[in-house]
Amino acid sequence: MWLLFLISCAAEPPQQLWAWHPSGVGAKALPQEGVSFLETTAGEELLVAASPAGQVALRRAGFLTRPAPPASEGWFPEPSAIDEQVLALAQAHPDQAEAIVLGRSEEGRPIWALRIGTGTRARWRVLGAHHGD
Repeated sequence: MWLLFLISCAAEPPQQLWAWHPSGVGAKALPQEGVSFLETTAGEELLVAASPAGQVALRRAGFLTRPAPPASEGWFPEPSAIDEQVLALAQAHPDQAEAIVLGRSEEGRPIWALRIGTGTRARWRVLGAHHGD
């Protein structure tokens, strides 16, 4: 019975989890087997991919975990979805907002910005989550 359980665990794909340690140790303290470090947040949470054995190793090492929702649940929208939101905001508020193209990606996609307000002098700019892909 125990052997069958181990075999079934080995066949399961890794699960993405948010992991953190109460003492604040970082990615260097992650177990080496069955855990892959993916990214970190501004806080102390680490996004990891962990096999079932890796999840056990995380708990033994004192890490707390919670499931990370997959991208399909809205965490990481497709670029086209963001483009649509920017354009919709500009169309819904033409007296206050304007969609402008800042440039183009390596693949030729427009990089949209939303200018809010009136006047010629920029007061502040919000940029976020820019990756090279």
